Amino acid sequence: MSAAQADALVNQELQLADGVDAIITVTQSEAEIIRNRVGASPVVLCHQVELVDNTPEFGDRSGFLFVGRLLEKDSPNYEGLTWFIRSVWLMIRSQLGDVTLEVVGSLNGDHSELLAPGVRLVGKVEDLQPFYNRARVFVAPVRFAAGVPIKILDAGAAGLPVVATKLMATLLGWEPDLEMVACDDPQEMANAAIALYGDPARWKAMQETVRHRLKQDHSRARFRRELRAILDGESEPGCADTSKREIDAYRIARVNTVWNAD
Repeated sequence: MSAAQADALVNQELQLADGVDAIITVTQSEAEIIRNRVGASPVVLCHQVELVDNTPEFGDRSGFLFVGRLLEKDSPNYEGLTWFIRSVWLMIRSQLGDVTLEVVGSLNGDHSELLAPGVRLVGKVEDLQPFYNRARVFVAPVRFAAGVPIKILDAGAAGLPVVATKLMATLLGWEPDLEMVACDDPQEMANAAIALYGDPARWKAMQETVRHRLKQDHSRARFRRELRAILDGESEPGCADTSKREIDAYRIARVNTVWNAD
């Protein structure tokens, strides 16, 4: 669609907020859109996740993992995974050899686009933890989406560093190459995924940085605090700024102690 058509759809959706007492969003990027278009001051309510303790270390893991619903072929998950398998996966496998990509989630009956060497289509499962525990890298090659990519938060909480598109990093407000790998070019994504897969120091640093980010931005305590403020008609000015300062300080520490060591 044209830019004008897209703009009209966004404005139409934002009309739903006319006359309301409060506007709640799930990401800072969406909050910024609302501020610019509506002139309101939306409140960002975090998505809470529970960190998993004592997860397997780098050397006890192997392979890549994708988790997501794959019933609709026109969905972000199906389109993104198809693109990844066709454009990125074979380059990864040509360098890493007999590595596997496990794909977990409800599957369309006609899934020929997803068939490729090393790709294991698992389907729907009741417990994701065994898959999180044995994979070394999580992939989220989603190329169109909105809201917060919960699959990335869950993977990070389970101890998995993530390779994804730049859109996913933007929606989360995460720093590419520090909190996650974020690439749109197939060759760049393949190279970055291969590098992360084979570098235990960088893998560990990214895992720790994400866990720190999740503790700051997606804890149960923060969710309850933000929700209570919303229900009480209050706000917490400076809460997001404080978190950002803490995260930025942690980022600087990680860059100085890990990336420069390379």
